[in-house]
Amino acid sequence: MKTISYYVGEFFLAVLIFFFAVILMLQCTIFQENFMVKEIEKSNFIQELYQTTEEEFSYYILQSGLSEEVVTDLISESEMKEVLLEYLHNFYEGNSLTIPTDDIKTKLEANIINYLNQNNLTVSDEASLDLFVEEILNTYQKNMEDSFLFGRVQTLFVKIKQLLPTILIVLGITIVLIFLLLRFGLKKNSLGIPCFTSGALFLLFYLYVCNSLDMQNFYVYNEAFSNLMKSIYSSICSNMLAGAVILFVLGVFATVFGSFFGLQKKKKSVKQK
Repeated sequence: MKTISYYVGEFFLAVLIFFFAVILMLQCTIFQENFMVKEIEKSNFIQELYQTTEEEFSYYILQSGLSEEVVTDLISESEMKEVLLEYLHNFYEGNSLTIPTDDIKTKLEANIINYLNQNNLTVSDEASLDLFVEEILNTYQKNMEDSFLFGRVQTLFVKIKQLLPTILIVLGITIVLIFLLLRFGLKKNSLGIPCFTSGALFLLFYLYVCNSLDMQNFYVYNEAFSNLMKSIYSSICSNMLAGAVILFVLGVFATVFGSFFGLQKKKKSVKQK
């Protein structure tokens, strides 16, 4: 009966350690704002988004018949970065997600007026000019919001983010209780095998994730978002491999220390006899 209880306990301990490691990895990566900021910078997300937006502005300029100077210095990479990081912060905090366009509208209207005055031009169709301004603003806002597609899952994301610490605490307490039960109740070294097993599961999970997705040809919405997702994917895979290695190392230490203390206990019992 003790042997069966031991193996059942070891099995549950391995599964719990695996899930604890997976959830901890997720909390330290995609559910951390700092992680996402680093991935945005690493993937050149802002630069590519800026270039895409500038190209789309040029398309509307050609349609309107106005000059390129109308949209010159309308936006900058630094300004887009500041707005996007504020948007990202609001996403993680569960706040309202908005992309302000008032400053851009003011600059654009001033540029149009200056261009018309410098070239002694008049506008016969105010509605068309207003439509042009609206299209430029919508292009900027749409690129900023849609290029960061995570905004569409904010409600679910924030709920999961708030639950993760509680789940980790519950899993951690359960792991400790099972360990103590096996260690002191059944007098067994109970961490080595579960750590090895959970490390193997983590490694299999890593191999499955890394081999099941063709990220070389991954493309969603635009180049900027696709490259961001590739960077996030690469970082998560690296963290998964590191997690598997850490669990294997813990398994080695747990086995070595367990054997060492077991030998020490036997020596003491022999001396007492």
